[in-house]
Amino acid sequence: MAATYILSPAFRITTGCIGPKSVSQKTKTKTRTRTGCNTCRRRRIKCDEARPSCSCCTKSQLSCNYQLHLIWEQDLATSGKCHGRSGVWSKSSTRTTRNPANKSVLTRHSAQSPLSLVNRHKGCEIVASDQKPTKSHMFVNVSIQEMQTLSQLDHRHRKDELCLSTSAISSPIDSFNDGFPLPTYINGTSSPGYTPSMFPWSYEHGHEESFLLSYYQDVLCAATTVVDDNYSNPLRRLIMPMTAISELVYNATLMVAAHYLQLEAPRYRVTEMSLRQRTLSNLRQVIVNSDWTADEVLLAVMMLCSLDISYQCDQTWLAHLTFYRAFLMRRAEQTSSSPSISSIARYVTSYFSSHTVLAKTLYDIQELLPRTEQRSSINSIYPPCTSWTATDLVGSIMPTETLDEIDLWNGYSNSLLLLINEIAGLKYDVVQMHQGGTICKLSRVALETKILRLRTSIDQLSQSSPVLSETSSSSAISPQQCRMLEAIAETYQLAALLFLNESSTPAFLGISSTSDSDLSIPLLDDVEKQNQVRAVLNIIHDIVHQTKMPVSWPLWALFIAGCCADQEEDRVMVLSLLHAAQQKAPYENIPQAQKVIELVWNWRDSQLERHTGGRARSARVACYDWEAIMDLKGWRPSFA
Repeated sequence: MAATYILSPAFRITTGCIGPKSVSQKTKTKTRTRTGCNTCRRRRIKCDEARPSCSCCTKSQLSCNYQLHLIWEQDLATSGKCHGRSGVWSKSSTRTTRNPANKSVLTRHSAQSPLSLVNRHKGCEIVASDQKPTKSHMFVNVSIQEMQTLSQLDHRHRKDELCLSTSAISSPIDSFNDGFPLPTYINGTSSPGYTPSMFPWSYEHGHEESFLLSYYQDVLCAATTVVDDNYSNPLRRLIMPMTAISELVYNATLMVAAHYLQLEAPRYRVTEMSLRQRTLSNLRQVIVNSDWTADEVLLAVMMLCSLDISYQCDQTWLAHLTFYRAFLMRRAEQTSSSPSISSIARYVTSYFSSHTVLAKTLYDIQELLPRTEQRSSINSIYPPCTSWTATDLVGSIMPTETLDEIDLWNGYSNSLLLLINEIAGLKYDVVQMHQGGTICKLSRVALETKILRLRTSIDQLSQSSPVLSETSSSSAISPQQCRMLEAIAETYQLAALLFLNESSTPAFLGISSTSDSDLSIPLLDDVEKQNQVRAVLNIIHDIVHQTKMPVSWPLWALFIAGCCADQEEDRVMVLSLLHAAQQKAPYENIPQAQKVIELVWNWRDSQLERHTGGRARSARVACYDWEAIMDLKGWRPSFA
């Protein structure tokens, strides 16, 4: 019989061979085997794993193999089975959840509603704003390797991530776990946060969109302009608000972010191509269903143009100038009826005006676009022979009260841009002067008078820093920012004088050496030209080696100075500046400019060896040295 000892009412030990099993004896848990042949595993029987054939298969006369068997995840989902380790279940996991202490830990991020999920970290309160947990990132001085690490965070590190929504940040903090400082969105240095949950259009890749939008807002917006606040930066003031009301601008913004990410991380190239297709599809729909001059269309075309310039830097970007030309003609027809223009349209036209004029200084841009007939309504305002790149037409959409103010995006004033446009138009005056095989004296006198007027206008031009509105978050531009703006504008002004000097040489004007004495245009001698080139290079050296190099950095001025450099030390400095700029801004037009400059040097050196004692002359009248090389190579870049 069994013997029973009663120690206490709540504790009893039963011994003996007859009776119930001892409660202190643990039952061995049976686990499912994950080894054995495929036949025994399919029959769900134990396998002795004998080789080459197990005993069960030998006894049943079945084929026995131990090969790896791969199954598609979709096939398992169709049959209602779990895939991989997700199908493993054990009793130990269910037992631990019965413990209230463990349950509070395990269900901290799963049982609670996402709307009530609150994480606290050093005084910073982060509230999840979506029903589905999504990754969100914050970028402040983050390298591409660190961004790759952030983009690959899995679910177990989600508790260390921060939401970009402004409602999520209740107080500023100094640092984060990974050592990255967090912006506090104070003092107007950054715009309010935007996340895909705020938009009515959200695609299946919500985390990827949040990643790209965060990168655009916190990295690209901060690195574009010299003065970065909600009023001065057009990306924050114009583009970011448009992403909340226009699906087209939203997709274009993600496309731009993916593009600049793929410059350093090629794995974003597929994402950029997908977003580009989505943007083009939206653009076609908007153009068909609404006005093609709408603000969202203007922004989308501008972003597509900037991507073509940055990535390929060939003549594909010129296709977007057809849209700009049509917009100019449309505005010329409606000048009397609708003189007002929106801020977005003014910003986009300023962007295209800069690229058009500076491209006009490199090659004949009018011959590259398909010709269009000028309507009679435009002829009543402008002469019938007026080109779409004429100064009067380009300047018609510029505000007259701010012509001398430095544009924060372009880096120079509109007055200087119009003067450069007039200098680039001298080639057409030279061609007209040589019509009929002889030089018309009246045309030559008019040309010399125009060159003297342009030189005087550039010398007397005073470009001033813009005065920010009272609605701006900062009261005034800091002295350092003011010096940067003035330095960039000064390089463009000095380069414009060099460009005018190249447009006034007898070789460019097609004047023979016998009549050079009759030329009344004061040209720069070799010493003055060298001093002018070094002045431009010294200022650009200070700009490039700053901590932040904006998109308005003077690449065109460096290109003109580089093409005019004859001394070896100046050429070495030009190459070093281009290399330093390429390290900071990996744009395709920088190495393209370097290739053209080096070819100009080689061509001039070879011509000087053939014509010792004289200056190398271009093969064509009204043709620059760099223009002849670009025509030979078929290059059509933009250095704006």
